[in-house]
Amino acid sequence: MVRGSLVFARILSWIDSRLVDGVVNLAGAVTRLFANLDGPSTSVLTHIAAGRGLRRVQTGRIQTYLYGALAGALVVVLLNFLIK
Repeated sequence: MVRGSLVFARILSWIDSRLVDGVVNLAGAVTRLFANLDGPSTSVLTHIAAGRGLRRVQTGRIQTYLYGALAGALVVVLLNFLIK
């Protein structure tokens, strides 16, 4: 039973490292190729700017996330009263 599980795990590991990672790496290479050919577009620059802005939101402090969740819940409740 253990030997069969180990063989199965090795087969899945090979499939993951060779096939799945190969497809993912190929997709990344093709994307980089087209991005370099086209140059930085407005969409790319917008995503970079959004990422920089959102980086400040990720503080790692649970209190901050809880305040954000509370604010979101309050907005939903207020919208519920305003829409009715």
